[in-house]
Amino acid sequence: MLLSISDDDQSYFESSYSKTECIKVPAFHTDNKVSSVLGNGTYSLFHGSLNVSENDHSAQYLVEEIFNDIDYKLVIAGKNPSFKLQKLCAKKDNITLVNDLEWDELNTLIKNAHIHLMHASQKSGLKLKLLKALFLGRHVIANEDMANEKLISDHVVIANDTASWKKAIANLMNIPFDQEILSKRIRVMEEFKNEKIVGKIIEQLKQ
Repeated sequence: MLLSISDDDQSYFESSYSKTECIKVPAFHTDNKVSSVLGNGTYSLFHGSLNVSENDHSAQYLVEEIFNDIDYKLVIAGKNPSFKLQKLCAKKDNITLVNDLEWDELNTLIKNAHIHLMHASQKSGLKLKLLKALFLGRHVIANEDMANEKLISDHVVIANDTASWKKAIANLMNIPFDQEILSKRIRVMEEFKNEKIVGKIIEQLKQ
């Protein structure tokens, strides 16, 4: 039996190993239930390990191309930002760069943000930080390289170019995260709960 972690991996293994049972199971993660807070936040958030070049590149893109001429607040949080990213953020009054947060501090930032910005420059499977935002945060905007799982991509706002990112941010900042949205989120994320994943694996092992 092969356990794959994404739609793309599942398709690959099914076609390459046709005699092997291939089962897709999402990544295990830190949240046991959806605990998003109702209401409005005052900022958008991008978070990730900034010493990873892909994350630093995405953060620079958001600063230079998306928040270059809009006044909404952006918080960028992560470890070891590049000198270039620090300089870019220092030039903008509406952008805050937070370095080396403790885990509890990061969770608080995630929970209080109004929008989570999930940008990736290449496909690389299901991102844990995307799961984190969907379980703990409010609205999520992502490009297709980040939200490439069908179940998730149908329930986040997809933005693939500069204009669509700006439009999505402007729209969502005026939309409260209400009970209807929360209920829908809870239903969608049921498939990504750790106990559901474990149960799926156990059932396959019993066969």
